[in-house]
Amino acid sequence: MNQHDRIAKVIEEYDAQGIHRTATLVDEQSAHWLADQVRAIGLEPVLEGYEINRLDPGDCYLEVAGRRIDGVPLFDSTHTDASGVRGRLALPEASGDGRAPIRLLEGGHRTATVREAREANAASALVVLTTGHGATNFSSGSKPGLALLNAFDFDAPFGPPALQVSSTEGDWLRAQAEAGEEIAVVAHAERTRATAYNVTTELAGADPSLMPLAVNTPRSGWWEIAAERGGGIACWLEVMRSVVESGSPRRVFFSANTGHELGFSGTDAILDNHPELTTGATWLHFGANIGSASGNQGNLAASTEALRAVAEPEYAQVDRPMRHVIGEAGGGEMATIHRRGGRQYLALTNDNALFHMREDRYPDNVDVDLVTQFAAASQRIAQSLAAHLPADVDA
Repeated sequence: MNQHDRIAKVIEEYDAQGIHRTATLVDEQSAHWLADQVRAIGLEPVLEGYEINRLDPGDCYLEVAGRRIDGVPLFDSTHTDASGVRGRLALPEASGDGRAPIRLLEGGHRTATVREAREANAASALVVLTTGHGATNFSSGSKPGLALLNAFDFDAPFGPPALQVSSTEGDWLRAQAEAGEEIAVVAHAERTRATAYNVTTELAGADPSLMPLAVNTPRSGWWEIAAERGGGIACWLEVMRSVVESGSPRRVFFSANTGHELGFSGTDAILDNHPELTTGATWLHFGANIGSASGNQGNLAASTEALRAVAEPEYAQVDRPMRHVIGEAGGGEMATIHRRGGRQYLALTNDNALFHMREDRYPDNVDVDLVTQFAAASQRIAQSLAAHLPADVDA
């Protein structure tokens, strides 16, 4: 099977597995599937489990003016019981009348509005109108719909109960808020102790004195996430394949972490289990949306100019314009590594107009040709880094 067909098969199978939320049955089954992919390449996979208080939403909806609108709770807010809360629906700027209202907010992926309202804790509940967004706010236009917000404070939930609903309901809900309609909000969820699994493996290098290379990609998220995670997983496997075939003088560690949407908990677990890699490895990271068909720009974040110089010429051969940033980790897994002291990394992402939306599916939102180009370029980068790190990195 050629590389293009292998990549298409991997993304199609990943998409078909279902909703990839951390520590769910689908997430566990997907970990075993990925382990089988690793084993077929010739390395021995390890499923590294860590404990998590999984959130299981119940019935979650709002009712106002005779209509019921389904939604999804924020995973790091507090939650209601099954009967919910009632109150007056109000816009953010509306003055109070002595009662805590239910506030209607706009909830873009990178806006501070929702967090500020949660920190103020002056509402009995929040209704968050979500909309589509590019992963790095480059150039993809917003798409109306339900685009879930990551739970950066999953282990320390705060603020009033919050229900995320599609932006397609925005005009109607704003009209109800202007009329001061009474609304019921049910954002019911329960916590269940569960085990989440990272998939790791490694190729032992011939010279243990050399700095390791760590290759990482997330594998969890809110929906089927074909483009959001499928392209990164495909690139991760193709890099693994090429390094196994060519060999490496240095240790090459591979990790595919769950917990991405829940404060990057899987990355923290990997660093806890392999502390020597945090500051002692050079990281090659495959982030969100690689080869998204609804995107039109890529992003390469390099910790140093020397690492950028290795990667930029290779990604310049890919049929997608690239933006380059040096010395900024941005968000995601590399920001976690940066926060814990890591300073050697390359991180690849793309934008995606359907980011965090249920519509991010295979084949409609995946450009397999483009993923294949990124994978081939990444194989060359990984082989170069495995053979020789820049002097200012390997010092």
